[in-house]
Parts: sequence; C-alpha cells; structure tokens
Amino acid sequence: MAMKTARLKLSNPRMMCSNRSMRTKTPDLILNYISELYEPQNIGLTSLLERLESHGRLGINIGIIEAQLIKILMRLYQPKKIVECGTLFGYSTIQMARALEKNAHIFTIERDLKAAAQAKISFEECGVADRVTLMIGEVTEKLSELSQLAPFDMIFIDHHKAGYLVALEWAEKNLRQGGLIIADNTLLWGEVAGEEVTRSSKKQLEVMRAFNQALSDSKKYTSILLPTSEGLSIAIKEF
Repeated sequence: MAMKTARLKLSNPRMMCSNRSMRTKTPDLILNYISELYEPQNIGLTSLLERLESHGRLGINIGIIEAQLIKILMRLYQPKKIVECGTLFGYSTIQMARALEKNAHIFTIERDLKAAAQAKISFEECGVADRVTLMIGEVTEKLSELSQLAPFDMIFIDHHKAGYLVALEWAEKNLRQGGLIIADNTLLWGEVAGEEVTRSSKKQLEVMRAFNQALSDSKKYTSILLPTSEGLSIAIKEF
C-alpha cells in the first residue's frame, strides 16, 4: 500500500519520450511499470515509507525516479562532502548515502524535530548512520555553521520552497568550482510556467522563478530543469 502511494511523485514519462505509441499509454500504467522495476527491496526503506504513510507524509519525499537519477549522478560524480537541505524521514538521504564512495559524508538539515527523530531511526535501520550527520534547526542557521567546512562537492535542495534562493546563494560561496547542485520541486506542480496558482503561495512562486532563472545563467552554471512530475533541477557550478 505504501509503495503504491509513493508513486504519485514519480516523473511523467510522457514528457520524456517522443515515441508516439508510448504517448497512447495511460500515465498510471507507465508510472506503475517504472516504479515496480525500481521499487525498493530493502526492509529499512520499506519501513521508512510505511512510517511516512502512517504519519500522513508519504509523497513529500522524492520519488523513485528522482532517487535513481541522483544515485547515478553521484556514482559518476563521486562527491565527498554533500549538504542536503530538508531531511524529512531520511528517504533521499539514505538513497544518496548508498551511492557514496569511501570516506564521503552527508550533512543533512531538518528543522522539524519529529521528522528528525524518524530520520534517526531510518539511518540506523538502513545502516547509513556512520555516513550521515543530522543537523536539527533552520536551514539558514545550519548552512552558516557548515561554511567553516567549505568547500563542498554537492548540495541537494529539497526543503521549504521559499528558502531555495538562500540555499543557492550559500552554494555559490561554499560549493567548489565544478560542484553539483540538485534541487527537487522546481516546477511547483507546473505553476512556475503558467498564470494560474492554486497550490503555491505568491512567495514560493516568486522565489522558485528567481531560483530557476539564476540556475539558467550559462555564465555561472551548466544546468537543466528536467520535467519530472514536480521538476528536478541539475546544475554544475562553473565559477
């Protein structure tokens, strides 16, 4: 049951494929097929998803397609020092931790005390606690603390949407040249591309449009905003 609900956040393959026959398939059929191929088999991750569902927070976590893509990028890129803004119950943290090379480490930030407590359980159950430092508090405050450990190799941004620009501004100063930036939810349910706003606040929309515009600057970044179900931005810092 938990796994089916989690699929709601998966990417829409129709946006990624030009094959006319695939476009005739129903989105649910395609999404279910992909999610079943890559569905987590680990007991710890299954437990995590079940706890997310029982707390009414399943679907806030990244989808399996996004998780697989991030893991592939990390295996290719081999970052050693990673910052994550927004831990929730630790699903994305664990997926990234499993792609880490030896001696690599993730510093993940979560302001919700209850979510942080659940994340600690998840890290222990999935055997990644030694690769993760959980920092509890506001992202702005904790990023400031992490500045003393700069430069970092990668940042994953997936916290409250009004804070994305702050995280990017920090990354510009504290990520090494050639560092990797990944951000989820950068399409805000598609609302950044249109005029009708039903799920986003004016502040969220304003910040996300500015965030996307900043990452599109080819003088500073090599980047792309992938049209997943909620948008996944990937950028390399060129300065």
